[in-house]
Amino acid sequence: MRNSILSLLLLLTAILATAQDAPDFTVTDTRGNVHQLYNDYLDNGKTVVLKLFFVGCPPCTNIAPEYQHLYESWGAGNDDVVFLSFSTRSIDSNSGINNYLNGLGVTVPASGTGGGFEASEPYRESDFGDYWGTPTFIVIAPDGEVVYFASNSNLIAIDNAIRETGASGVGLIEDPTNYTFNFADLFGNPVNNVSVKIIDLNPGNDTEYDVALNGLNEFSIQDFDEEYPGITNPAFHFTPNGPANQSLSSLDLITINKHILDVELFTNPEMALAADVNGSNSVSSADMIIIRKLILDLLDEFPNGLSNYIITDNDRPVEIISGDSISIYVKMIKRGNVK
Repeated sequence: MRNSILSLLLLLTAILATAQDAPDFTVTDTRGNVHQLYNDYLDNGKTVVLKLFFVGCPPCTNIAPEYQHLYESWGAGNDDVVFLSFSTRSIDSNSGINNYLNGLGVTVPASGTGGGFEASEPYRESDFGDYWGTPTFIVIAPDGEVVYFASNSNLIAIDNAIRETGASGVGLIEDPTNYTFNFADLFGNPVNNVSVKIIDLNPGNDTEYDVALNGLNEFSIQDFDEEYPGITNPAFHFTPNGPANQSLSSLDLITINKHILDVELFTNPEMALAADVNGSNSVSSADMIIIRKLILDLLDEFPNGLSNYIITDNDRPVEIISGDSISIYVKMIKRGNVK
C-alpha cells in the first residue's frame, strides 16, 4: 500500500529543493554512447531522470528491479523520458558498473569514469537540496528546472514528478484493488444495510471517509492517496444499521431461558456473548427482560449505550495490492439473537 504522509513529506522536500536549472553535462555510458543533457534531451522536449548510486550500494541493489520497471514503464528511453544513472564514486569504472548492472538485470544507461562521477557532483554537493547518500533521484523538466531532488527510494513520488513535467507515457499507473465484503451473523446469515468507513488507526487522527458499496458489497480503490487524503494508517470500520429488535423473537427468549436453567447450555461462547444484552458479562433473567421489551417495542435500544451488533474484529487494516481481488468476511453478532 502507499504511505501517503511519507510520500507527501518526500515530495515536499523535493519541491523545496527546486527553482534552479540543472547544470549541463556530457557523459559516456558503459556501452560507449555519449549523452549531452541539453543538446540531446532537454532541448528536444525530453524529461530526464537521474539516479545517483555506486557499485554494491545495498539500497540501490534492493530497488533495482522496481527501478528497472519504472524505466520500462516510461518507454525505456525511447519516448518522452530519458533515464541515466551516475556513480558517486570515482573508483567505479564503466566496465565495473556494466558488470554490476548486468547482474541485476538493469538496462538503464549508466556512467562512472565516463563522466558520471563528475556529473553527479553538483547534486552530491547539495546544490539542489540536502544530499543524504544513495540512492538519490533527480527529475529535470524539459525547461531545465530540477523539479525533484530526494535521497530516498520512493518510486511513486518520482513517477508523480515525471508526470508533472508533462511527459506522456504510462508510468506506474496501478490497477485498482477490488474488495468484496461478506457480512454474516452468528449463524452465517447475511447481514444487510452495513455502513463502511475508511478511518485512520493513528491516535488523534479523526479523518474518515464513507465507502460506497454496490449491491454486491463490492468497491475498488484506484489511487489511495488521491481518493483518501489524510489517512496514513487506514482501516475499514463497519457499522450495521437497523433497529435494535431486528431478528429478535420469542425463540431467543426460550433458548436463553434454557441456558439459564441449565436445561440446554450454550455450546458456543459467542452465543453467550450475544445473550448478554446488558453488558454485565453474564446471562441472566435481566437480559431476557430487555429482549422482551425490545420485541414489544417498549425499548428501542440496548442499555448502557451498547451497539446492536458485536464485531470482534472491526477496524480491519486496508491492504492495497494492485490488481488484486480481496474478500473480507465480517462476522456480526446480533445482540439477543441466539436462535
